[in-house]
Amino acid sequence: RETSKLRSTIRKMAAEGARDEDILLLESLVNLRTGELVTARQELSASPESPQKHYGIALLSIIEGNHDAAQSELNLVSHGWEPILRSNAKMLQAAYDEFALFPESQDLHLVTLLSRALAQVQECELALPLLIQVTQVRDDYRDAWIVQGYCELTTERYEQALASLERAYGLDPQKAEIQYLLARTYDVLNQYDNAKTFYEYALVNGFAPAIEIQRSIANAALANGDAETASVQYLAMIEEQEHAIEGYEGLVGVLLQSENYEEADNKAKEAIEDYPEEGALYLLLAKAADKNSRPDEARAALQKALHLDPFLHEAKELMRKIE
Repeated sequence: RETSKLRSTIRKMAAEGARDEDILLLESLVNLRTGELVTARQELSASPESPQKHYGIALLSIIEGNHDAAQSELNLVSHGWEPILRSNAKMLQAAYDEFALFPESQDLHLVTLLSRALAQVQECELALPLLIQVTQVRDDYRDAWIVQGYCELTTERYEQALASLERAYGLDPQKAEIQYLLARTYDVLNQYDNAKTFYEYALVNGFAPAIEIQRSIANAALANGDAETASVQYLAMIEEQEHAIEGYEGLVGVLLQSENYEEADNKAKEAIEDYPEEGALYLLLAKAADKNSRPDEARAALQKALHLDPFLHEAKELMRKIE
């Protein structure tokens, strides 16, 4: 949100030859985020035809509550030549389509759906003012609190995110999505015990993909010196097979960090038995062999790692160290 630096960067991009339509969209987004709606409309209206122009007008129309105009502009973007904006336009239009399925719904429901779609296209700064309008009117609107908390979390408003997500949790304490977002918020606020608890709640309640929870618990545990908890999560990744390689990398890393070199060596060998064509796993074996004072074995493992993956820079560095 350092707007002056952002504008300076955009000017440098323009000076270096960035496309006019891309500069227009970036400048429009800055104006929309800072509330300069009149300036945004003037610049967009005066510009030549492009998907970027119509996308900017669509976002402006959503903010202003002019939903017929917004949908008209989104239709133009979704048939335009810019692939990312095409995808974004379809996500935003999907919010209108979902609202149309419930003709008895209130406008607050549409605003919440649009805010969720804005979050999906990385426009949380535009979604937040809309969400605040909803939650001020409907304090018991669970979905609005969830999206508001998510947007506050992703825009680094951590204390506000905690308040919003705790409100959502109070309304629905069993929803895995709320538990996961609360855990992430506690995580960045360095409240490890709370983060671990809510990650585990989310896992029990079926949050998917489970790997996100396992990875998050492991990272939080390592940051707090809890090697045992991290190891449990890495073992779970290995057992599920789909993310076994990541699990082996994490587990062997924990064992090496804990100076349990013999067990690290055993797990590295086990990993290679399961996945003999993964260069990164031979790097693990080399690290374990090096720590166990077996330089010849470490060198052979590194050679195999680099044969399978010539771009393993860490393997090259370890080879230089051993030699």
